[in-house]
Amino acid sequence: MIMVEGSDSDIVNLKFLLLCFEKMSGLKINFDKSEVVVLGYSEAEQLRIADNLNCRLASFPISYLGMPLAESRILVSGYDPLVGR
Repeated sequence: MIMVEGSDSDIVNLKFLLLCFEKMSGLKINFDKSEVVVLGYSEAEQLRIADNLNCRLASFPISYLGMPLAESRILVSGYDPLVGR
């Protein structure tokens, strides 16, 4: 999980950083399977950011590494799938 501002320069720098990571690690980032969650921006700006990163636009609630994430408090029942594993 990486958090940055939504300015054009921040998005370009993030994309550059991710591509550098690919080259240095030998791993491949699959941007088609990656998602970006954009908070505090209009829908048009959210789509622009997702397009610049070549990622899908996602919204809360989401699951990150099996943990539920949301903008608000998560109920205990939200952890049931995790506890079940």
